[in-house]
This record gives sequence, C-alpha cells and structure tokens, in this order.
Amino acid sequence: MRKLFVVVLLLFVCIGCAENEIVKPTIPITKSTGITPKPVVLSPQQLGEIPPVLSLGTKIVFRQGNIINKQWTTLAWVIKDTVTWQGKQGYLIDTSGGQGQSYMIWDTNLNIMASLDGSGKVITAFNPCIKLFSFPMKVGNGYSYGYDYWADGKKVSLSEQVKVEGRELVSVPAGKFDVFVVKRSTVMITEKYYYSPQLGFPVKWEWSQAFEHPQGPGEFIVELVKFDK
Repeated sequence: MRKLFVVVLLLFVCIGCAENEIVKPTIPITKSTGITPKPVVLSPQQLGEIPPVLSLGTKIVFRQGNIINKQWTTLAWVIKDTVTWQGKQGYLIDTSGGQGQSYMIWDTNLNIMASLDGSGKVITAFNPCIKLFSFPMKVGNGYSYGYDYWADGKKVSLSEQVKVEGRELVSVPAGKFDVFVVKRSTVMITEKYYYSPQLGFPVKWEWSQAFEHPQGPGEFIVELVKFDK
C-alpha cells in the first residue's frame, strides 16, 4: 500500500511539473548583428554653407514656360569652361546647348556677370554682378545691393533686395529636391530661385515682370529636366 502511495505521489508531482512547463512564458532571444548604423554626414556644400564646384562638361536641361498657359520650351546649358571676367573667377556657360551660339558668365557663387553672343561679343554686362546667391546660405538671411546694368552701350543703375525665405521640398521633372527658396526683387521683376545644395544648382525658378519691364509684363517658370555631370 505504501509503494502504491509513493507511485501516485510521484505521478502527481510529474504532472504538476509538466503543467508548469506548459504555462511558463517564454522570452524571445534576439541576437545582435554587431553592426552600428553610421550617421549620414553632409558636406559643407550639401548644407549650403559653401558654393558648389561645377564640373566642366556638365549638361543641364530645362523646360521654360508661361505660368498661365504652361506651353513649354526646352533649354539646354553646358558648363563650357572657367574664365576670368573683370578680375573675378567664373564659369562660361553655353546657353545654346553646346552649339556655341550664346553664352553666360557666372561667378563661382553662381551670380550673373555677363551674357555674350557666339562670337564673344558682350550683349549685357553687370557690374559687379546680379547677386542671386550668397554663402553660407541660411534661412532668414537677406541683403540689399546695387549694380550697373550695361546693354547696347547704355548703363542703368539698379538696386535689389534678396532674401532666403525658407526651405521646401519641390518636385520638378528631374525629381524631388530639398531646396532653399531665395527671393529676388527689383522695381521691374520679382523672382524666386529654388536652390538645391545637394545638387549644387537651382532646380527651378519663376519670375513675374512688371509693365515697366523692357519685354513687357508676364509670369514665367523654368524647371530642371536633367542634370548630367
């Protein structure tokens, strides 16, 4: 009888242990991969702190249209060479898509200094320049400045106001870009440039011309289609 009691007791204990095993919660075990993700570090150019360095041979394709009717015209620029203009270093940009029919000269801060025809004759000149951008580029930065505009042997003195209005994510045919929005205004024209610090170039600009503008009033837009380095 004692043996039977011991067997029954052992059986009861084993069943209790088995039940405890069934209801016991399990803790998942995760294994470390040993890989720590590296933080993304942007260069001073990508942060808009310094101007970009444009590569010779880069081809930039735009589309230009009237904001109202959106009838597009394709434009192509090629960074042709580096030049010195009025003692300043800059870029010679073939605005005829590499055909050698027309040029612009920008300084290394991407500010406009002159336009030329295919033979190198000066069509317009700006002293010291049309100052579109100033680095480091920070939201809220603004400035006023004056310059002389030369065309057909005549000089006109102008003043402008420029301000970095904010940051935006804009979509153009070339893709989506995080940009600084830079507003430029004069008595005849108001412009907005959307400068991408990662690309190192404006991906969009739009402007409105007053009735006093030599070409008359209007609203226009340019958008980046392709940027080939």
